[in-house]
Amino acid sequence: MRHSAAAISLFCFLFFHPDLHSAQHIILVHGLGRSTLSMHFLGKYLEKEGFVVHNFGYNSTSDSIPVFSISLLREVWKYGRTDTLFFVTHSMGGIVVRHLLTRLARTQLPCTILRVVMLAPPNRGSPWADVFVKNPVANFLLGPSLAMLTADTHSFVNRLGPVPFATGVIAGEYDAKVPPAQAHCPGEKGFFIAPCGHTFIMDNDFVRKKTLLFLKTGQF
Repeated sequence: MRHSAAAISLFCFLFFHPDLHSAQHIILVHGLGRSTLSMHFLGKYLEKEGFVVHNFGYNSTSDSIPVFSISLLREVWKYGRTDTLFFVTHSMGGIVVRHLLTRLARTQLPCTILRVVMLAPPNRGSPWADVFVKNPVANFLLGPSLAMLTADTHSFVNRLGPVPFATGVIAGEYDAKVPPAQAHCPGEKGFFIAPCGHTFIMDNDFVRKKTLLFLKTGQF
């Protein structure tokens, strides 16, 4: 009877304290002009590897990067104290997460943020943004975040500080939007150049395997 009572007590304790169910969660964050669909197959791949995947969606052309990071912050606060959280991002999604993490570094977190993998992030700005920011139509279509991604030394992205969590960056060798030299992030723990371009880097099998490797080990 004592064993049965103990088992029931343990069940009730865990049931009414859901944050004690530890899990490894990944939040996927897509880039400018894209949607959650662009990260769908990468998410399915990571789910098969045992992660709980959350594909974060936002209207990337509607507002600025700080506004998007606030929306993402609301997602982070849904996790419990025994949860381990990872981020995998594409393009501007990496900048949204980077802005978020510099804010969270000064905050008592509800969970453990372990590692971040950025795919083709314009950490030093994008020459593509330099060109299109001068076009009124492009500015209208792509929204306020476009100007934040320029390669100018005083641009928003170039004023962000080092990432406070273990971050690995994968750049595309044939990426014209974010050349490898522009993808480097201050404080990065790993950098890898993959034989692919920008738009579909997340669907490259080699990139997926490297992403998984960094998530599990912290190195490429």
